[in-house]
Amino acid sequence: MLNVEKPYPPLLIRPSYPARPRAREALEVHIKELIELGVLTKVGNNEQVEVTTPVIIAWNNGKSRMVGDVRSENTYTIPDRYPIPRIHETLTQLSQAKFITAMDALKGFHQNVLTENAKKLLKIIVHCGIFEYLRMPFGVKNAPSYYQRMMNTIFPEELSEGLLIIYIDDIIVYSETWDSHLARLERVLKKIVQVNMKISLKKCHFAYSELKSLGHVVSGLSLGIDKNKVAAVLLKPMPQTNKEMQSFLGFSGYCRQHRKDFARISKTLINTILHECHDSVSAGHLSEYRTLERVKTCSWWPNWKKDVAYYCQTGDRCQQANRATGQEFGMMIQIQEPKSPWEIVHMDWVTESPPGGDRSYNACLVLIDGYSKTPISLPCHKDDTAMDTAIMICDKYISHTGLFQNIISDKDPKFTSALWTNLHSLFGTKLSFSTAYHPQTDGLAEIRIQKLEDTIRIFCSYGLEFKDSDGFTHY
Repeated sequence: MLNVEKPYPPLLIRPSYPARPRAREALEVHIKELIELGVLTKVGNNEQVEVTTPVIIAWNNGKSRMVGDVRSENTYTIPDRYPIPRIHETLTQLSQAKFITAMDALKGFHQNVLTENAKKLLKIIVHCGIFEYLRMPFGVKNAPSYYQRMMNTIFPEELSEGLLIIYIDDIIVYSETWDSHLARLERVLKKIVQVNMKISLKKCHFAYSELKSLGHVVSGLSLGIDKNKVAAVLLKPMPQTNKEMQSFLGFSGYCRQHRKDFARISKTLINTILHECHDSVSAGHLSEYRTLERVKTCSWWPNWKKDVAYYCQTGDRCQQANRATGQEFGMMIQIQEPKSPWEIVHMDWVTESPPGGDRSYNACLVLIDGYSKTPISLPCHKDDTAMDTAIMICDKYISHTGLFQNIISDKDPKFTSALWTNLHSLFGTKLSFSTAYHPQTDGLAEIRIQKLEDTIRIFCSYGLEFKDSDGFTHY
């Protein structure tokens, strides 16, 4: 049960704790009672003592209880891995049960006799001397596993036949009929008498259809949480620190099977943790990395890193107040729909073309009517100036369609020159330029240029001279 490798660590040899007069009186009463029950015995003067465990008095509702400080012994104890049943899985076996009997062993741990090696490691020291445990005390690391193994050894056939449930020192007998329940209960009680096990009558409940056991209210039809435990949680104040929040989440997570939409409700608690670690005055709306460092020191939940990242990236205050490090965004202006032909014209250049025609044209100016989507192509030269372009448009285009109200184009040097801007200022024409690296602004002209290049490529691919098709296309 208690196995610590020698030599024993010096930390296991400790003096007694100081106690007030009231606590000393309570200690003496408890020690006297345990000696009479055969649980404790006083260590002789000549006996070698290698381990001493101090004890304290814990008070609950005016009642005292002796508690040994065995934390150091538990640290150096080799753990016993014998499994303890899961409460929820155990209680689900009571479905369809109409008669339930619950019994509790009287000071169950004290009913187990210790081995000689275990006795050497379980000596307590108080103001009135050193005492040795003869039976298993409470608080020892391996005590629950050891006791569970012992109980399973006592009732192997009953467990395999499904006659009862054993959870450490709790025994639950259940059945669907009254006769079978009496038969099972008689069989279990005979086994209890046979092994000389003592049962606490105050904690026994015989043949109930519904009762409280293992912190739950169980019956053949339902399984719920004890209302007294829930009431204790409701009386607690709102968690103010991360540690209090962790404690509350731990208990509420245990009760999640009895609460509808628990995940949705607990989401608000997660938001409280995120607010504390990012939005509070002490957190200061720091970066995503700093918030991750703060959260991981106090909390954990599934996909917590994604939740922290999303919370930091979508916070309104951070987005509004943080300094922008990139290029400032321009004001988005939507292109208005034209109400009449030639009101809005899209304009762009086609360059890097092979020379063709009598005048060796190597470029083309494409104009698209935004209303009717009618395209017109004007052949020209790549090195034409802004003056040449203005004369060409006035001579071949404006003379037929009239002045434009708006011209949409890219920021070609010809379209941004002083001559071009001053000329259209006199005409009353508005010049609208596309943003850099965003040809979608003048998308109508871009699409028409692609179609123009495809058409020229088709006519040239059959060995035809370009002049053979000149004048027969829309361009």
